[in-house]
Amino acid sequence: MNIAVINGSPKGNNSITLQSILYLAKIYPTHNFSILNVSQKIKALEKNCAEEIEILEYADIIIFAYPVYTFLVPSQLLNFIELLHEHKVNLAGKTATQFTTSMKFYDVTAHKFIEENSYDLGMRYVDGISAGMEDLLNPTGQETLKLFFDKLIFDVVTGNTKYIPPYEKNNHPVYTSQLKTDQNNIKLTDRDILILSDYSPDETSIANMVIDFKHASKYSVREINIRNYKFSGGCSGCLKCMSTASCIYKDNFEELFQDSIEMADAIIYAFTIKNHYAHSSLKCYDDRQFFNGHRPLNKGKPVGYLISGNYRQEPNLQMVIDARIQISGTYISGIVTDELVQSTPTSITNLALSLEYALNYKVAVSSNFYYQGGMKIFRDMVYLMQGLMTEDDKFYKQTGLYDFPQKQKLKIFKFKLLGKLINSKFGQKNIQPKLTNYMLKPYENLLKKS
Repeated sequence: MNIAVINGSPKGNNSITLQSILYLAKIYPTHNFSILNVSQKIKALEKNCAEEIEILEYADIIIFAYPVYTFLVPSQLLNFIELLHEHKVNLAGKTATQFTTSMKFYDVTAHKFIEENSYDLGMRYVDGISAGMEDLLNPTGQETLKLFFDKLIFDVVTGNTKYIPPYEKNNHPVYTSQLKTDQNNIKLTDRDILILSDYSPDETSIANMVIDFKHASKYSVREINIRNYKFSGGCSGCLKCMSTASCIYKDNFEELFQDSIEMADAIIYAFTIKNHYAHSSLKCYDDRQFFNGHRPLNKGKPVGYLISGNYRQEPNLQMVIDARIQISGTYISGIVTDELVQSTPTSITNLALSLEYALNYKVAVSSNFYYQGGMKIFRDMVYLMQGLMTEDDKFYKQTGLYDFPQKQKLKIFKFKLLGKLINSKFGQKNIQPKLTNYMLKPYENLLKKS
């Protein structure tokens, strides 16, 4: 079969992810593999991607191969997907799948993103495989890869593939600005509120939502439209920033981030949903923040979202946003969409009020599985790679993020002792029946004192 491999790694042929595909090409010589280094060549492909399109249209199977970058795909790959949509490439009836490498940090959202875009491009889909960075180097990883490919060919031959028609986009009316600033009220300037937006001049709805938020806020609001920023490129995956905390690009993004974005007291993100996320400019912004490593620097900061598009029909995007909020430790003041334009002005006003409250009063920031699971992956990774991730290691030591359970020796001892007591004849007769009462005792004491 003709297999086109969309290599989403910015490292091109030097990609660790790609090595697994090259391994398959070597042990399955009867199949024709064509490697497209789209992320590495994205600047050139923006001008001319005719050759890549021809290879894709000739293929029977299309494999998206990429390292997972901040919940999704590298921004360069997202840019290429945008090009496929813009050129209306005919991929109907072809089978798509994917192969990724990562530390398993939100690989699920990356996989779902590619699956959704595969359906949008008319392709059928076979579940991909999420591998660790070093899996190919051990026999188990090699066997897993071969089993995956054997089943892929079987599914294509037998037609055992999935296809979910893309949802019908609601053509709701364009949102028009409806809020006005009271000329008698002077905007306060003792808080720095930033709208980090990503939209073009023809994206009227989100532009008007931004205008109305500025009207609704009692504080002066500044805006940075990241679409207008001249990035030298997306994250290249060179990892040099891990030890230097500085990016190899000299496009002044670090200065922009540290002096104009990170120092804001509150941030509102504003964008139009495009291809199940936002424009690749915002993803480039996400990826380029990697020079900060895996350090939650905005803990407790109020944030909010203004989103134009069918957000209710985007569960994967919802998960990405929820998880991003959790991992960063920020306080979500609200998410406003223009799906029901009649209620959007009220929602924008409420977002401004909620943000105002969070800026002036202490608010509860709780953590759920998205935070606990994600940070445990980061914790273990940084600890193992502390020789390389020196800045992360220093931060984790200073902030107590190295919270390994084996350090809680007293608690471990207590549970071991409790287990022996409960499992003894005496415990089964005298402790187990009253175990719930014992567990409730400290809470009952607290309530009596309250």
